[in-house]
Amino acid sequence: MGPDTRDRGRSGTSVKARILVNADCPVSALLSLDASLFYWINALPHPALLNAFFVWLSRATAFPGTLWILLGLVVAWRSGARRRGLVRLVWALTLASILSTYVFKPLLDRPRPFRTTTAVTVVGFAPGDNSFPSGHATSAAAGAYALTLIAPELRAASWVVAALVGLGRVYLGVHYPLDVAGGWLLGVFVAVFVTAGVRCDRREDRRKS
Repeated sequence: MGPDTRDRGRSGTSVKARILVNADCPVSALLSLDASLFYWINALPHPALLNAFFVWLSRATAFPGTLWILLGLVVAWRSGARRRGLVRLVWALTLASILSTYVFKPLLDRPRPFRTTTAVTVVGFAPGDNSFPSGHATSAAAGAYALTLIAPELRAASWVVAALVGLGRVYLGVHYPLDVAGGWLLGVFVAVFVTAGVRCDRREDRRKS
């Protein structure tokens, strides 16, 4: 599962992306910083073991969020609130995936880095859809937030996993850092909306016990 270094021209760059990159404004500076950070992370050494880890992590956290659901199942048996929280976790993952894949990616139309930049190290599967926001990062943030509400003891581990998912998408050459940051924000927003009743459920269960 070795890296695939691709040298591609900028012919596939969308009109929207050209306007943003060429504009003399803060957006242009932000995109320039984004590209520089992408190159720095993507140019790191790519040993086979690390490649395999990030590919596995991407697959485990992609929709339907198998890793998050399995972790939720492990802790859901403890109380009714946690079982209800698990349902909300699944809803958060589903809504996050729908919004990132079918709403924001087509709307914002940002190409993947290996389609617009040169000498990109791509490991594993190279997706054919747009880049912003990262669907994996969106699901990871939604999963981490929702899981933290039903299992506060997993807070640190959940967010470490979410951070590694985001780092992995840049390391694998399929997303810019800004795609990941946008995905995290979208995922948290979705999870906050979907899981609004989890804390109330927990307090109600404690009163009944």
